Amino acid sequence: MPRDQNHARMQHGLGRLGLLFGILALIVLLLVALVWFFPASKAIDWAGDRLKPLQLQDVSGSVWNGQGQASLNGQALGRLRWQASPLSMLGVNQRMQLQLDGGTVMADVDLAPGAMNEIQLFPSHFRVPAQLAAPALDVPALQLHGDIDIDIESATVGMALPKNVKGRAVWRGASVSGPAQAVLGDLEATFESPPAGGLSGRLKDLGGPLMLDGEFHLDYRGYAASATLRARDDNPSVRDALRYIGEPQADGSSRFELQGSLLGLQ
Repeated sequence: MPRDQNHARMQHGLGRLGLLFGILALIVLLLVALVWFFPASKAIDWAGDRLKPLQLQDVSGSVWNGQGQASLNGQALGRLRWQASPLSMLGVNQRMQLQLDGGTVMADVDLAPGAMNEIQLFPSHFRVPAQLAAPALDVPALQLHGDIDIDIESATVGMALPKNVKGRAVWRGASVSGPAQAVLGDLEATFESPPAGGLSGRLKDLGGPLMLDGEFHLDYRGYAASATLRARDDNPSVRDALRYIGEPQADGSSRFELQGSLLGLQ
C-alpha cells in the first residue's frame, strides 16, 4: 500500500480517536456540572423521611454548597449551611464543613467519613445555652445561665462512645437563679479519651467567685463526676447558692457527686 495512503488512514484514525476523546470529555464535564449544581431542594425531597428527626425547610443552593432552616424533633435550630466537594464521591477530598447559626445552638463543624460507619471530627466549635446541661448536672432548684463554648480538637464518632477525643469546654458568664442568685464566673472542663477508652476530664474555675476542682469519667458502663465547690473570698451569694448544689461540708465547701449508667448498663 502506498505510503501516502497509510499516512492518510492513520491521520483519519487519529482524528476519529480525538473526536471520541472529545465527546467523552464533554460527557464527563456535563456529568460533573450536573452533580455539582444538583439542587439541594430536590435531594431533600428525594430523601423524604430518611433524614428524620432532622428536618430542613427553605432549602437553597446545591447538594454540595447549600443551606436551609433546620429543626430537630420540631424544635427550630436555625440556619444550617453545608459545603463539600463532589470529588468525595470518588473518595477524594471527603471533608465537609457544616455551620449552624441563628438559633440557640451554634456550631462550626469540620468532618469526614471514617471507617466502620464512623465520622471523624477535625477542629470544630459548638456553643450551647448552659440551661441545656441542667438535666446532666442535676441541680433542679436552680436555673443555669450563660453559654458553654465547646472546642473539639479531634474525635471519632460512631455507634458506640466517641473515641480519640480531645477538647475543652468553658461555661462563660456562669450564673444561677432561683431560690439563690449568684454569679459564678467562667468554669472550664478539659477532656480526652484515655488509653482504656471512654472519656475523662478535669473541672476547674478560671478565677471567678466560685472555686471549682473536680474530675469526671465516662465509659460504656456509665458515668461519674465529683467536685469540690467553694465560695472564693467567702462570697455570700455563692455561699448561698452552694446550699442547693451538692452536700455541704464542715469546712464550708460543698461536695458534688454524680453517677449513673448508660443504655441501662450498670
